[in-house]
Amino acid sequence: NYIIRLNKGEEILETISALCEKENIKAGFVTGLGAANDIEIGIFDTVKKEYFKRSYKGDYEIAALVGNISRQNGAPYLHFHITIGNPQTEKYAAGHLSKCVISATGEIYLTAVDADVDREMSEEIGLNLMKFYITSGDGKMAKIAVLLPKEFMKEQAEKVIKRNNFNIHSLKVIQSVDAIAEARDAVTNGADIIVSRGYQAKLIQENTNIPVAEMKVSVQDVGLLINKAKALTNKEEPKIAVVSFRNMMEDISCFSELFNIQLYVHYMNDFEDIEDILKELIEEEIDVVLEGKQ
Repeated sequence: NYIIRLNKGEEILETISALCEKENIKAGFVTGLGAANDIEIGIFDTVKKEYFKRSYKGDYEIAALVGNISRQNGAPYLHFHITIGNPQTEKYAAGHLSKCVISATGEIYLTAVDADVDREMSEEIGLNLMKFYITSGDGKMAKIAVLLPKEFMKEQAEKVIKRNNFNIHSLKVIQSVDAIAEARDAVTNGADIIVSRGYQAKLIQENTNIPVAEMKVSVQDVGLLINKAKALTNKEEPKIAVVSFRNMMEDISCFSELFNIQLYVHYMNDFEDIEDILKELIEEEIDVVLEGKQ
């Protein structure tokens, strides 16, 4: 693991890429924050198969920086997303990061992962997609079982698996009450790793010794939902609550200032907690509740 402080004038992508080259980091993920004054953010146009980019100059807080590290043709490949904002100018933006020059300081945590993750151009999509080489403890190719709570998630996963030619052991939609039994059954039938999310992932982790790769909700997605929720209220500083299991969420504590809202975050340990949480939210006269449990 690495804790990185970037100084004024340093560019995030260049600095992290150089570190990965020096330390031979082949895969990993980052999270960070800070302040910047020269940022370029983009969004991928799926029709034209290219990025639309926009530059932002001036003082901006980096409310959230998240991303992953892999390799392409042996060189470090960084895929970062960023959320920036300035409460004084009321300008906010989020998207794919192409450039970010630090204006005061940058604070980044980097976790290296012992894995080989390559990148390969997809002519269908127009992006360099991940290409996995996942192995188990004995060095053999690991078998992955994907357990999901919703049919639409399964359909999305099937498209990704087909497009990338992933070797998946099994893919199922399951009920939360069956999560532990389904995970144990998958391992009995040869799976080495379980991919799951939300309450189901929590149950499997707490009641088994099976390795679980969790699917979290991105900070960017939460930010977009909060922006929509705020628009529904027609209030300058609405009260918005987020209710979720802790293992589904990244840190969004900065969103109160970033979106000019009163943010209330409640984490559930079990579905039985919902009733008590809703009572508290009613007493607080919350305008909108965003709930994530799967």
